[in-house]
Amino acid sequence: MKTYKTYIRAILPLFVVLGLVGSAQAQSATTVDVDMAATASIVSSIELTKNADVAFGQIAATTAAPVSLSPTGTGSTGVGANASAGKFTVGGTAGSTFTVTFASEVDMEAAGSNPSLKWAPVVTGLGTDNPSSSTSITSASTILTLADNSGSGVYYLYVGGSLYEAGSPGTILDGVAPDNYSGTLNVEVSYN
Repeated sequence: MKTYKTYIRAILPLFVVLGLVGSAQAQSATTVDVDMAATASIVSSIELTKNADVAFGQIAATTAAPVSLSPTGTGSTGVGANASAGKFTVGGTAGSTFTVTFASEVDMEAAGSNPSLKWAPVVTGLGTDNPSSSTSITSASTILTLADNSGSGVYYLYVGGSLYEAGSPGTILDGVAPDNYSGTLNVEVSYN
């Protein structure tokens, strides 16, 4: 009998320990359910329409640079009689925010010549078609909002800027060969 009691005394603590281990393992196997919501806002595509190109007009080579064309319609200097600012219309979902990206300098080239004339674009904008009240826009950093126009979003961009001889801003344009010059400004709009 002594052996049997000793055997039970030796095995009993082992069952207690195994029972605790089994209990601990059962607790670590619990699961937690968490619901996560997802949201999405679908908006109409943003569009950019060119309404008018920039025209500096006829400029004499003896004109002091930079020649400046105001996108707001006032304060231009050195431009020709038929000078006019450029214009874009942005369309999309009313109330949506967007940014405009454009180059800070554009090469103005004539057929077969090296670019010696530069254009530094200046862009302004407004939610209504009124260039004289438009405000300056910095490429890629100014956040704009499409104004509500009878349920559609709209914003107007006006483009002007300065012309100057490459490497000699602020001097007269006599280093630029007489010719017809043109350059292309790429403008990009994107929702935020």
